[in-house]
Amino acid sequence: MDSNRTYIALALIFVVIALTLLRSSNVGLVDYYDDGTHTAQRSGLNIISGDGIDISSVNDAANSRVNLTVKTTAATGTATLVANQTFVMVTHGLGFAPDRVLVTPTNDWAGATWYVSSKNSTQFAITLAAVHGTNITFDWRASKDE
Repeated sequence: MDSNRTYIALALIFVVIALTLLRSSNVGLVDYYDDGTHTAQRSGLNIISGDGIDISSVNDAANSRVNLTVKTTAATGTATLVANQTFVMVTHGLGFAPDRVLVTPTNDWAGATWYVSSKNSTQFAITLAAVHGTNITFDWRASKDE
C-alpha cells in the first residue's frame, strides 16, 4: 500500500515539473517585426515572405494576436489582344497605379507596334498602333518602383 502512495506521489511531482517546464518554454513562438522593430511574439508559423510583398503589423496584446496587413507590390499575368481590336484592358489587382508595366509578346506579332496607353489603380491598357489581323498574347508584369 505504501509503495502505491510513493508511486502516486512521484507521478504527481513529475506532472508538476513537466507542466512548469512546458509553461515556461517558448518553443514554437514567432517574433513579429515591422521595419526592423520588434512588435510582438506569438506562437504560430511565419509563411509569408519574399520579394514584392509588403507586410505591416500591429500588436494587439489585449486579444493575444498580431494584426498583419499583406500587400503585393507587383503582379504578373497574361493578356490577349483579340484580332481586329486596337487595345485590351488588363486588370492587375494591385490597388494602386503601377509605376512600371513590362509587356512581352508570346506569339508571332508580325511587326505590330504596341504600347501601354493608360495605368490606374485597377487596370492598364495595351494598345496597338493599328488593327492587327491575328490575336497577340502578352505576358506582363506591373509593379511600383522598388
